[in-house]
Amino acid sequence: MRLLLTFLWANLFIASAFAQYIDEKNKAHDNMVAVYKELINSNYDVSTLYCDCSIYSLNKHLYFDNKNCTYEIVHRQRGKRVEPTHIVPPSIYAKDLPCKNKCREENNKIFIKRDTDLHNIFPSLGEIISLRLNYKFVEKLKRKALNINFGSCSFSLDKVNKEIVPPDISRGTIARAYLYMEDMYKIKMSDEEMRLFNKWNNLYPPTPSECKRNQIIHDIQGNFNYFISRKCIK
Repeated sequence: MRLLLTFLWANLFIASAFAQYIDEKNKAHDNMVAVYKELINSNYDVSTLYCDCSIYSLNKHLYFDNKNCTYEIVHRQRGKRVEPTHIVPPSIYAKDLPCKNKCREENNKIFIKRDTDLHNIFPSLGEIISLRLNYKFVEKLKRKALNINFGSCSFSLDKVNKEIVPPDISRGTIARAYLYMEDMYKIKMSDEEMRLFNKWNNLYPPTPSECKRNQIIHDIQGNFNYFISRKCIK
């Protein structure tokens, strides 16, 4: 009986902790939508992360218009959706935490802070998120590539080495998110990654929309991504 009660209490604790995590996750999603609605209402050009499809808002959701990017939906169900995605994936910023892959269930506070940081959350197309997974961003693959095309939006990836080459349009944003997370949370990156992201940061400067997004997130979250700020100062 005692073992049964212990088991039940443990499961109730896990369920309660996970419910708290979901609440924080939903709040982060709502905040991301609020950021992009403000950008849209301020007449900034706003688009999805990787395929540069224009975004519009309706009620509490974001949608994309594929006319400007000739994006072709492959998977009808998920391809229609604009979803929040992390540029630096959870598998990276949970690596130094004792909870590892159970951080969500345990509602680990350090993990939650990293997981809901708006500077690392961007709207993207659902099926692109399922394509990227937690693959490492590279400039060139080490072996023969698998090319996946969604109309004019294309990716080269290596499923064996779990590497992916992102479109040029997204490289500056990717770089500044990684550099921010490394600086803010001491996320470990290799020398090779640091060189690549510093290169992309310099080659692809932030757009006016990215600069404004940084300011809006500061107003909500209380901090800037200084890798953006220092390039937005006129």
